[in-house]
Amino acid sequence: MELLIKNCLLKGKLSDISIGGGIIKKIIQASGCEEDRKKNMADFEAAEVIDARGLTAIAGLIDPHVHVRGLDMSYKEDWTSCSRAAASGGVSSIIDMPNTLPPTDCRATLEMKIDESRVSPLNHKFLIGVDWKNISNTEAILCDDELSPMVAGIKIFFSDAICRPEDMKKQYAEIFALAANHEKIIAVHSELSGELEKYSKACIEKSAACHGRIRNRECAVKGTRLALALARDTGAALYLTHVSTAEEIELIKKFRKTAKVYCEITPHHLLLDESIMKNIGNIGKINPPLRPRRDNRALYEAIYDGTADTIGSDHAPHSLEEKALPYEKAPSGFPGLETTLALLTNEVNEKRLELETVSRLTAERPAQIFGFDRRGEIREGYFADIALVDMNRNWRIDAKRFRSKAKFSPFDGLEVKGKNVLTVINGKICYRENSSE
Repeated sequence: MELLIKNCLLKGKLSDISIGGGIIKKIIQASGCEEDRKKNMADFEAAEVIDARGLTAIAGLIDPHVHVRGLDMSYKEDWTSCSRAAASGGVSSIIDMPNTLPPTDCRATLEMKIDESRVSPLNHKFLIGVDWKNISNTEAILCDDELSPMVAGIKIFFSDAICRPEDMKKQYAEIFALAANHEKIIAVHSELSGELEKYSKACIEKSAACHGRIRNRECAVKGTRLALALARDTGAALYLTHVSTAEEIELIKKFRKTAKVYCEITPHHLLLDESIMKNIGNIGKINPPLRPRRDNRALYEAIYDGTADTIGSDHAPHSLEEKALPYEKAPSGFPGLETTLALLTNEVNEKRLELETVSRLTAERPAQIFGFDRRGEIREGYFADIALVDMNRNWRIDAKRFRSKAKFSPFDGLEVKGKNVLTVINGKICYRENSSE
């Protein structure tokens, strides 16, 4: 046995977890006398014993929406810095996005990414993009017996459409059908390029405070309606990323009767609203934009009624120099791997969420949707991906101390309650608070 975690709270019960070969071997409820507990663990000899002293054990987070960057964007983030950030935030598995330089839309680029990722202790898969000039490049990846298992699905950005509006549905239908034929997820960023162009022209003032008007909610709502119709017509399994509006939630509920659709929300769309933009400027610039407060309430309701399937960080690192550029030149996005768990444990402490719900949205459901077998739960026979959390720790988010290369956040300075102190991935300790690991 490699590791024994003693005296942790697992689903509210004091427990011991023995780990060997990267697998959870035994879970013993730590009730009764010490002698009985030792007897139960008599056959195990641990290389290291961790006394959790009542810390809460949860399944390592599976973040389905991470922009690792790397390749020609490594100055923003690379696999080493991303992995450190993830582990410190209790994240053990990720899905990497394809909009890199060069884009992940062919065999050569995917192989380069896989090669770069070998330094990472994280369990990971990739979403691949589409080479619109040669869709056969995408299909070649899905037909490759070695590469296909590393591919969680295909991602398309309606905001980047290069075809005429009248040809859009036909072109996207081909990709949806391709995903369906290969039993892969089709992930969609739903903001429509034509609508974005229309609303951008209509908004005279170009500033971060107007970002929500420049990228009007209708851009996402109409795109989501199109994506849902395509999923219904092709039979593809649709994964809608960063759903941000009440209208989209209602559309998802409606189409679930005839289409296979999964709904992702982000911590920032759940917890922040557009009113902060006048104060934080480009730091809060994100696509889709932060919305009015009524949308926060709709996303909470989506969690409560089961419409929401996952919570993804949309970790999107950039350099501070880039974010300091004028609004129209500054890139959208901010890091999230190191804040997601803390924000959600804070919501648990505020009695707005249950810890069981957090684990379902951040681990169990992502594992099921994206095929991370024997992950997403702390169970005997499952891989040992575990985060130990001090649910009573009060602390302040300090972006300057992020392990990510992107040391900024719209949550910078926020006081939260609940902190990850140790992360185990495949049975190995990959993060320990106050350690250089």
